[in-house]
Amino acid sequence: MTSPISRRQFLGKGAVALSTAVSLSACRKEAKLFAGHALVVLGQSRFVSLVDLAAFALVTKVEFPAVVTQLVRHPQHNAVYALSPEEGQVFEYDFARRGITRRLRLPGPALEMRADPNGPSVWISLTEPKSLVEVSLETLQVTRRAPLPGLPLSMDISPYRTHLAACLEGGGVAIVTERDHDSVRTLRVNERFGLVRFRSDGRQLLAANHSGRCLSVFRGADAQPVVDLPVAMEARHFCFKPDGGQLFVTDGVGDGVAIVYPYTTEVDRAVLAGKSPGSMAACSALPYLLVANRLSSDLTILDMITGRLVAVVPVGNAPGYVAVTPDQQYALVLNEGSGDMAVIRLAAVRSRRNKTAPLFTMVPVGESPQSMVVLAPEA
Repeated sequence: MTSPISRRQFLGKGAVALSTAVSLSACRKEAKLFAGHALVVLGQSRFVSLVDLAAFALVTKVEFPAVVTQLVRHPQHNAVYALSPEEGQVFEYDFARRGITRRLRLPGPALEMRADPNGPSVWISLTEPKSLVEVSLETLQVTRRAPLPGLPLSMDISPYRTHLAACLEGGGVAIVTERDHDSVRTLRVNERFGLVRFRSDGRQLLAANHSGRCLSVFRGADAQPVVDLPVAMEARHFCFKPDGGQLFVTDGVGDGVAIVYPYTTEVDRAVLAGKSPGSMAACSALPYLLVANRLSSDLTILDMITGRLVAVVPVGNAPGYVAVTPDQQYALVLNEGSGDMAVIRLAAVRSRRNKTAPLFTMVPVGESPQSMVVLAPEA
């Protein structure tokens, strides 16, 4: 009688080697290349690092004529626009040509630049004269100006209609409607505000009210107050779910993320997200919220549907800015302390008992990386 062959006998050294090779081959097939690039802003530097995201390697450092603190990519233009605040200049960088093609000197020093979702332009906040100015990307010239009663700390532009909002130094929220860019309504001048962001339909805006440790909601069309939503923190980081239905809020100090529903104007709950959760990014293909924890040097991955912890990934020293590649395959984390970019393949993230996930690779990018723009292959 023939004895049955046990699984242990069958899986000899050759079979194990073959099984391992097949598994590794399957993993390689799953990890598709993203043939794009990232431009990384470095702290107080004239250089911007160019990273190849297919090879995950630093290609070169692009030199600008002045210190650059922010990069903006407009969906209607292939160029990247770099802001030099102290010099009050905007540089147009053509990625295909690998060079600066145009530049604009602003009326004064600047603070922040944001792409206008309503047309081919950017809006820039100025410190002197205190105002918001529109720059046409067709001519790279200032086309409109909205004077402000105070220094703008944060600004935003409403989608679908050109309402503007800015939180002011010393207190108050300034709202400009599309009807008259010379007329500004300022509310709550005795309360301190930080970030301000419009809802995805543009009809309401949410401002981080530091005095009340809440989110103050206003109507965009007529600047009327709607409600104050208590979040029990001085909100310093916002992240909207890709469909705009949820807003996630952190302060970079505590251990929680507040979940807000902007369309029903209610606070759901706060969930634990590690030590000092700060910058965030949301993935649309998988229901993941990615939260950088600066003090513990890791990235917390939460399920946006349940709020539960999926995994914690060690990434590097003092992680800050977080982004997801346009193909939704990779999370990119800039580590300000260690000067590198951590890469996590999101398909490899699984809910395991030990709540850990693998780090795909690390890319040195330069000293004190602050933020980045990710360029798709066609750029």
